[in-house]
Amino acid sequence: VDGTGELVATNNAGQALILPSHIIIGTYEASNDMDGLALCLSDRLLFVTLNKKLDLWIRSIFINNIMLLDLTEVEQERVGLYCSLCHNIMDDKKINDRLYLLKHLVALCMQDVCSKLKTLDKEPLGTMQYSKQLFYRFMTILLKSKIKRHPVQYYAKELSVTPKCLSVVCTKYSGITTLAWIERLVM
Repeated sequence: VDGTGELVATNNAGQALILPSHIIIGTYEASNDMDGLALCLSDRLLFVTLNKKLDLWIRSIFINNIMLLDLTEVEQERVGLYCSLCHNIMDDKKINDRLYLLKHLVALCMQDVCSKLKTLDKEPLGTMQYSKQLFYRFMTILLKSKIKRHPVQYYAKELSVTPKCLSVVCTKYSGITTLAWIERLVM
């Protein structure tokens, strides 16, 4: 992030740009020879497909701010194949259970991305500063809770902090408030 609060990222050949869902891509520049694709997933779909890799995703994307992944040629080809299959399934109206197939293809793709993220995950939870641990613990409680309609005060009490403190930490690491996270995952 530059001095104006704008996200500045240079995406080179062989790199995948990963952005959290709260980041809005406004003005961007691309060369004529750019060969790229985008896979946009809602938080809910992302969290459902990641299952046990969700902890890694939260640490990598929100806490460690990993936004660029260097992909090998094989990895680039594989991600391209996932996306081509998704487009093919979406376009073919004759396929029964399209949503089921899409969900599982996205899950495979995201598991693949998480395998790459795991190689970059260098900061153990115990060595993180307190605010990072707090955000991580909030997201873990929220995502693993069967009932997500609890008020902010509930999560703050579970974490032994004030609701304001929790919201400040959430905003710092994800760009959105505690209440916004709860609403995103309930809707």
